[in-house]
Amino acid sequence: MVSDHGRWNQDENRVEGGITPDRLPPTMDVDPLSAGAAILNWWEARKQRKLIESFAKSPPVRSRPKRKAPKRRRKASVRATTGAELLREQRLQLEREKFEWSKSRDLWNGLKWVLEFSRNSEDYDEDYDD
Repeated sequence: MVSDHGRWNQDENRVEGGITPDRLPPTMDVDPLSAGAAILNWWEARKQRKLIESFAKSPPVRSRPKRKAPKRRRKASVRATTGAELLREQRLQLEREKFEWSKSRDLWNGLKWVLEFSRNSEDYDEDYDD
């Protein structure tokens, strides 16, 4: 025997007359095994929710320390740049002075050679004059 559960109202998208204890549909019967499974499911979900909440409250655990950021090299300051420029200019000046000394030494050696050659040639010329 099929009991009448009320008429379906399409406009309001519900059953007219509602569900009353004397008109329970067959799907509303509660199975004790299903109720036990529902309680266990709720209990497990509650435990997981509490565990997640405790994770959110606790500070993060670091398994290993973070790597330190590499130290950035400072750009050469104006003072260091001028010091480097000064050293470079001093080296260039030293090279110029060395070159001038070698040039004047070569010049003096050349002059000495010319004088010696002229003396020797005078002696050489005197030997052939005879």
